[in-house]
Amino acid sequence: IARRAGRATRDAALTARLAHVRAGVEFERGSPLAAAAILLTAADPIADRQPAKAARMLAEAVRNSYFGGDSALARQAADRLLEVAGETPGAVALGGLARLMANDPAEAMPRMRVLLAAARRGGVPGTAERVIAGAMGMLTGDDEAALEIYEPLVADARDTGQIGWLPNALEHLAVTEMFLGRRRDAIVHAEEGMRLAESTGQLHRVDHLRCVLAWAAAFAGDGDACRSLAEPAVARARTARIARTVAWGSMALALLDLGGGRYDRALDRLEAASRGAGDTPLGLMNLIHFAGDHVEAAVRAGRPERADGAIERFEGWSIASEQPWAAGVLLRCRALLTTGEEAGRLFAEAVRVHAKGGRPFERARTELLYGEWLRRAQRKAEARSLLRPALETFEGMGAAPWAERARAELRATGEAGASTRDDSVADRLTPQELQVVRLAAQGLSNRDIAAQLFLSPRTIGHHLYRAYPKLGVSSRGELASLGL
Repeated sequence: IARRAGRATRDAALTARLAHVRAGVEFERGSPLAAAAILLTAADPIADRQPAKAARMLAEAVRNSYFGGDSALARQAADRLLEVAGETPGAVALGGLARLMANDPAEAMPRMRVLLAAARRGGVPGTAERVIAGAMGMLTGDDEAALEIYEPLVADARDTGQIGWLPNALEHLAVTEMFLGRRRDAIVHAEEGMRLAESTGQLHRVDHLRCVLAWAAAFAGDGDACRSLAEPAVARARTARIARTVAWGSMALALLDLGGGRYDRALDRLEAASRGAGDTPLGLMNLIHFAGDHVEAAVRAGRPERADGAIERFEGWSIASEQPWAAGVLLRCRALLTTGEEAGRLFAEAVRVHAKGGRPFERARTELLYGEWLRRAQRKAEARSLLRPALETFEGMGAAPWAERARAELRATGEAGASTRDDSVADRLTPQELQVVRLAAQGLSNRDIAAQLFLSPRTIGHHLYRAYPKLGVSSRGELASLGL
């Protein structure tokens, strides 16, 4: 009897391991929702004897359900995870994520912050759980907390050679950097993540990183780059029902249209993105990132009623997030949907709230829109005081279409000196050249840099050879003085 029981235990463990592998392949080559279902089913037989293993599988099932945008499946996996693992920070936070997907931010966010707080105290040792913890920061709007987790996580993954985890960590770091206005750094990390994802066969990750890079291209108004990156990635993601990638790629394309004044097209894209992949709704989790775009597109297209659902959902998330930047965006959206002096009052309050910090691009967009409103009201001196910092932020981020709008508004107020900012030294380099130069400036050898970036020393030497004349230096020792 004992032998049969032992054999049954080993068989169950083997079945679970095979299912875990099959789910991993399904996630990368097929559907994340199918992968989640495999994990959820396979975790049950081993939950009593191998609870830690079952908990890891269930946590992955929640994550995969998030990628696929299925809130019911996410909640099922999260509830089972809580039964198996107990009220660990990770289990509580993933239960919060499932609630956020179901558009219940008030119940979701306190749970999500449990893991975030534990990670910031150093109480989350595993790479997978640290990635999730940082995502809790992003999804609760706390970008600084997410950066606090992802920067050391990327460094640790490099030091320990976790090449399989690096694309994931780099993707999340890049998105966080974009939110914080560090677009150049974001491109460096997204391009590295995409290269590593391609080399390790993480096809879905490649497409999501393509969409992150498309988003960065949309900021710059680079239509060719944005479309060539996003459109094929979104098409593949729709087929595989990867709602998260559909959302980010669609958001990038919509931002490109918004910057180019194609408001009807931007609105159509954002409405399609909110419906997700196939018939799967995305819910609040992705709408939070482009609610401001949705409202502005609807208003400028002359269809403000088409913004009602987006602003209603964003309002609940904004209040629960308690983030100043989110409160500023919400006030800006209300101002756009209002007329007369009430619009001016809301814009002024939005600018005041934005000053408390967070997401500089959103702050600058609020300053631009209020500046436009003030200029139309013939309050030109007040308009200039907002348009100047907006222009500075847009130029610093390389957000060319918005910078041009701010420049045009400044000229309309009578300020003739609004000229294009000179490129910085770093702007002369490709993203990978910049990454290599920064490491060389820290005193690392070509061999050390190659080990960090998973490249050959010869490739590192080639990047430095190309970078030196662009920077006006002739030796490695001069790099530190450039302040890159």
